Amino acid sequence: MQNIDWEVVLQGIDSEVMLDTLLTTILRACEGNVPAKKKSTRKGIILREQKILIKRRATLNKRIHKATDIRQSSLQAKVCDIEKKNHRIP
Repeated sequence: MQNIDWEVVLQGIDSEVMLDTLLTTILRACEGNVPAKKKSTRKGIILREQKILIKRRATLNKRIHKATDIRQSSLQAKVCDIEKKNHRIP
């Protein structure tokens, strides 16, 4: 970009053509110097359904620690159901 004599290149040109020339010059300079975007691997993405089940299980586990013995058994059954659903999701 520094080795281009902009006064000579843009001299006597209409403003629209000047803008077009400037943009094409910048794009050519970027193509040679900017690395291509890498393809991302989607390994770490958790499905929406799994996120919901994980959050639900976490809240139930918190409630289990606060609950009485009678209530704990029903909450643990719900956690077990959630884990079964989570394993069914591909």
